[in-house]
Amino acid sequence: MTCISVVIPTAARPELLEVTLRSVARQTAVSEIAEVIVAENLGDLRSAAVCDKFPGLPIEYIVREPDWGGENCSELMLAARSEYVAFVCDDDVWFPGHLENALNALRDDPEAVAHFSAFVGAKSELDAGGYFWGAPLLWLAAGRPPALSTYRFSRPQVLALAWMFTPFQWSTLVARATAIRIAAPALTESPRGFYADRMLSVAFARLGAVLFDPAIDILYRSHAGNWQNSQDPAFLQSLLSEARDLIQDEAAGAGVDVAALWREYLRDTPDELQSEVKRWFTSQLSGQALAELGIAPFLPSDPPVPSLARRAVGRLRRAGGALLGK
Repeated sequence: MTCISVVIPTAARPELLEVTLRSVARQTAVSEIAEVIVAENLGDLRSAAVCDKFPGLPIEYIVREPDWGGENCSELMLAARSEYVAFVCDDDVWFPGHLENALNALRDDPEAVAHFSAFVGAKSELDAGGYFWGAPLLWLAAGRPPALSTYRFSRPQVLALAWMFTPFQWSTLVARATAIRIAAPALTESPRGFYADRMLSVAFARLGAVLFDPAIDILYRSHAGNWQNSQDPAFLQSLLSEARDLIQDEAAGAGVDVAALWREYLRDTPDELQSEVKRWFTSQLSGQALAELGIAPFLPSDPPVPSLARRAVGRLRRAGGALLGK
């Protein structure tokens, strides 16, 4: 039974696209893929030759005008013709069970509209310095569920998460086509096309539950070619603020106090997560904002900084101990 469309926008990166398509072809649920829409956005027709290397995939190859914003991705997902739609960027990689896990979760939960999963970010498949995105915050907001259980987020929870940071990466997205048709236009509401996946998750949450699998099954490549890595940090911060304002307005309209939710989520945070949680909050909001929102008291205090005199005495003691040791 074929029931899912895979959407892959690409932009003059044939080498990366080939690895992405290989990860699609290796899916344990490959027999359920009805179509793979590959859209070249920068006129590099080498991507067509890459697609030809995968005759076993039902690829529909199209060339689009140069346009890498949310509107483009929205149109691509709306063009899908299957019951479910999966999205992956041309520089990301799915682990083999990605589609099967998502489809099973959505089939088991008829009220859920979209499924995301955890990912590891790295420069390449061989990079040992990867990072796991936002794990403590997602776990706290989900109500601290048992390990490896599927997190099920309501609209207030998604609003709180998206207000704080981008909780879900859209290369991990698998959603019902019925929800895509309603939610995808939200991609064009994202500030200048950026943080579109954040706005998409908020749009899904208007329709039903959003699921998240904490088991890592995506490799997200964070490399120099990523658009955000070529932008001025101050400019990106301004876009982040625009997105947060949009989400704050929606939350207020829905009667959701996102700061109050975070105060509840952070209550009695386990010791082993304290420093990581604080790092996330202080990287996203100023100390003044955290204080005004009443969140600061729920974050660990910084250790006291020794005075110059204390540090000098400490150095002398250490030096004396070293001499005595000789």
